[in-house]
Amino acid sequence: MDIPAALRRGPEVYGLMPPFSITTIYAGNYFVSGGTVTSISIKRGTTTIVTGLTSGLIPAGNSDVIVIDY
Repeated sequence: MDIPAALRRGPEVYGLMPPFSITTIYAGNYFVSGGTVTSISIKRGTTTIVTGLTSGLIPAGNSDVIVIDY
């Protein structure tokens, strides 16, 4: 599947109230960097996966929810 150029780069987030969450539309690796992130977790259905990361590549499946707390 060819992913449109506009979707290859995720949203840049500035000054939103924590936690910030994004529902993925494609399976892949999502990059989180910058700011004062305290935790990153992934919600997959009814399961929450605590990654233990505060930055880096986050592997996510289609329709996962990435939650970034700062």
